[in-house]
Amino acid sequence: MVGELIIATPTSFHLSHVETALHGGVKKIYLEKPISHNNDRIEEISSLITLCGAKVFVGFDLRYDLGLVKVKQLVQEQALGKICSVHAHVGQYLPDWRPNQDYRQSMSASFPMGGGVMLDLTHEIDYLLYLFGDITAVANSNGHRSDLEIETEDTSDSLLQFKSGCSGTVHLDYLQKFPTRYLHIIGSEGALRLDLLARNLVWNSSHSSKPNTFDYSNFERNDRFMSILSDFISANPSNQLCSWAEGRKSLNVIVESKLASSQMQIRRISSS
Repeated sequence: MVGELIIATPTSFHLSHVETALHGGVKKIYLEKPISHNNDRIEEISSLITLCGAKVFVGFDLRYDLGLVKVKQLVQEQALGKICSVHAHVGQYLPDWRPNQDYRQSMSASFPMGGGVMLDLTHEIDYLLYLFGDITAVANSNGHRSDLEIETEDTSDSLLQFKSGCSGTVHLDYLQKFPTRYLHIIGSEGALRLDLLARNLVWNSSHSSKPNTFDYSNFERNDRFMSILSDFISANPSNQLCSWAEGRKSLNVIVESKLASSQMQIRRISSS
């Protein structure tokens, strides 16, 4: 019997590999994000996890970015007052992702393998849920809008409604040759912008005449992975580590977003 296991296979294989691991007696699993490429069998695997008394954690390492850790703190302290609106933006040219692999043969290029920018860049949905709570409704427009030789969507724009009352937008793309990744928050008492690539944070408060800054440029990308794996192998993983239940929520937002786009409607999202 294996006590702990890491599953980092293509997205479409995640659930079958979790199932195999559970039947093999594994009690603690680190599953690469997202948990699957659709909601098929999610309830079945969830029941099996409960039956086996296992813990499944999802690899949303961006939660361990020092900038997002600081944002979490500021939101909890209500440093910006009531959160009114948020915008998450990320774009990077797909052929540059894995220089040693033909992008046309990658998982990202294939629907059956679980590719597409909405699943690949699901970090943004996860951290918005982590920071601001449940999303109750979504509208979306996504599609293949470039000359990239892929069958999956390369662009996605979502409009979100949160249970807390704030609204949000999310832009994802495979197209930007100069990578961009940032979060912008507007509150009743100030505003904040986090640049996840430059690794700096600037926020303005109505209680201060000067902007506040937080620079963490010495923080390396690999530090996130070391932090999340250290948390996973610890005897008592923290709430910072994404649970299976939280992973289900982010996947469901993506599934509902795709339906919203194809049906040209706003989709309601259950918090369960």
